[in-house]
Amino acid sequence: MHPDKFRGLALLKALMALPTFSRDRSVREQIHGLERVADEYQRATGRQPGEDVMLGTLVRCLPNAIKQHVQLQMADTSTYQSVRDYVLGYELTTTSWTPAKMHQAFGVVPMPSTADQGPVPMEVDALQKKAKGKGKQQNTTTAATWQRQGQRWQASERQRPRQTAEG
Repeated sequence: MHPDKFRGLALLKALMALPTFSRDRSVREQIHGLERVADEYQRATGRQPGEDVMLGTLVRCLPNAIKQHVQLQMADTSTYQSVRDYVLGYELTTTSWTPAKMHQAFGVVPMPSTADQGPVPMEVDALQKKAKGKGKQQNTTTAATWQRQGQRWQASERQRPRQTAEG
């Protein structure tokens, strides 16, 4: 098999496996990324990806809120270009254009760090279980000591702090 054939197949696979569009970039940027992969596929194989491949990939990658609108508007005659135009129009009308966003978009001010973006997901192994009742010690068993097999989660007795009689 010719090396371009392997590359073409890899590009088609990459196109069809694009991840769901994230919130940290605009939908427009991410659609352009999808189209760059499609253009590279065309350069490698001499053929455009199929209309159904492009349309299916675009709809699959959309965030759920936009995807629902698109699915409600789609008809048998919908094309990649018509859905693309609808999505870009939707993004344009639903995006709030604050001066801060404009400054960030044009690089006038730096993008906010993840520390500035609100709550951070909880670390799973930071779980703690408090003992019930008065005067009992706190159990600091972490998630790593929980057995993950079976229907019930059981803690290993060796990892629990021992209570003393003086206590």
